Amino acid sequence: MRSEKKDIIKRQILEALGSGLPRYKACESVGISLSTFYRWLNQDKKFAREVAEAEEVAVMLVEDALYAKAIKGDVRAMIFFLTNRRPNRWKVAGNELASGEERKIVFEVVDARSESESNEAV
Repeated sequence: MRSEKKDIIKRQILEALGSGLPRYKACESVGISLSTFYRWLNQDKKFAREVAEAEEVAVMLVEDALYAKAIKGDVRAMIFFLTNRRPNRWKVAGNELASGEERKIVFEVVDARSESESNEAV
């Protein structure tokens, strides 16, 4: 494959990854195999960095959307955001439920300062 054509395909892959497509779908969209993609990734460190950056952009878009939902009052988004961003302060208790049982979400707010103080006393 000519270098110019390969560069165009790489740009298209980066755009697809940046929009959130998984690697295999990005490859399908430009007509290359996943094995070709991984060969390029291993042979071209610049391309590998650009792939990582494009995939990070997609993650940031989802984080922004999650945050916007949490701010607007979506309780599930709030729970997910807080339990993942501040696991020392927020955790969901009572996840061990048998199938078919009603799921009850209980929050436990932990004061991280008092926990660390009590751990230092030990």
